Amino acid sequence: MQFSDKLKLARQQHQYTQTQVAEQLHVSSKTVSSWENARSFPDIGTLVRISDLYDISLDRLLREDQTMMDHYEAIDKHVLRDKRIFQVTYFVNLALLLGIVIVKMLSNTPPILRQYGGWIGLVFVVNLIVLATHYPNYRL
Repeated sequence: MQFSDKLKLARQQHQYTQTQVAEQLHVSSKTVSSWENARSFPDIGTLVRISDLYDISLDRLLREDQTMMDHYEAIDKHVLRDKRIFQVTYFVNLALLLGIVIVKMLSNTPPILRQYGGWIGLVFVVNLIVLATHYPNYRL
């Protein structure tokens, strides 16, 4: 049985309306409807509250629904990818910043290095933007 069907069945067994469930979970009734019609899935924190509300174990609630499991696996992969991007851009920015400082500190900088100094600065700024957008708490 799919998660959406289990959710609807549990709500009906407890004789709740979607509005009552939504109020207890602090979401909209449209959100509850989306879950029950398999258009979206709740986040992990809400899953725990659903489990408590209906007195159903998370294991029983989530098992058998491969679509939902695939959804959460995709989220995990996305988080892992963002973490890798953050780590790489962090260290690249440190190297670029060090390069900018070295170029600026050298008083007898050859013209070609001064020219590359501007490009290094530009790459640093672009990389800093990528770093900021992949910061773990950026979306919060």
